[in-house]
Amino acid sequence: MWRAIAQRPLPAGHYPGAFVDWDNSPRRALARAIVFRGFAETAFEQGVAAQFAKARAAGAPLMFINAWNEWAEGTYLEPDEERGTRMLEAVARASGRTA
Repeated sequence: MWRAIAQRPLPAGHYPGAFVDWDNSPRRALARAIVFRGFAETAFEQGVAAQFAKARAAGAPLMFINAWNEWAEGTYLEPDEERGTRMLEAVARASGRTA
């Protein structure tokens, strides 16, 4: 999935984005839900790095990451007992800074 996201062109005036897991079935009927689970942390970091590179190449001043605390949808960067701060550290490394 990250390869497909990274290969999509970034239209002028748009900002690239990233996410940690995704499950919108709490808000949609299961038949219409989109679910991405079980990502590898290295794939997340590489995907975020690709999105940062895309933003830089396009002159986009921002890159969005969904979301800090969307616990019901499984997409959150907020530290927890399982992952600690590893997701935030991956974002820091991907942005070109050392975590």
